[in-house]
Amino acid sequence: MQDVASLKAVGDNQGARQRLKDAYAQSPAALGLALELAREFIAHDDIHAAETVHEQLAAANPVANKAPLVTLIAAAYLD
Repeated sequence: MQDVASLKAVGDNQGARQRLKDAYAQSPAALGLALELAREFIAHDDIHAAETVHEQLAAANPVANKAPLVTLIAAAYLD
């Protein structure tokens, strides 16, 4: 996550998003990564990609508390 923040700090948003995607692909059960990636997708008006992240997390980690992710996606629909 530090490298993502560093990339964002220097204005490399595309690189930061790609790094998040790569990290999540390696750890699809990680709720923190799922939240950050979903935030990135929503910030770029791609709610469907955020929903895909939710589906992947649910499959990889069925016992995770997905409420923060669901809330994030629901709020995006309401905006």
